[in-house]
Amino acid sequence: MTLYIGPGISVATVILVVLVLLIVFASLGVVLWRPIKRFIDKIKMR
Repeated sequence: MTLYIGPGISVATVILVVLVLLIVFASLGVVLWRPIKRFIDKIKMR
């Protein structure tokens, strides 16, 4: 016999996946921000 978990576990899973994806994209944005900013500054200096 299986236990009924309910709809709450699927909502929590979706929220958790979305949070992990947001953290990954935010981390990539922070890591890539400095090189992109330097490139834009180089273009503006010309």
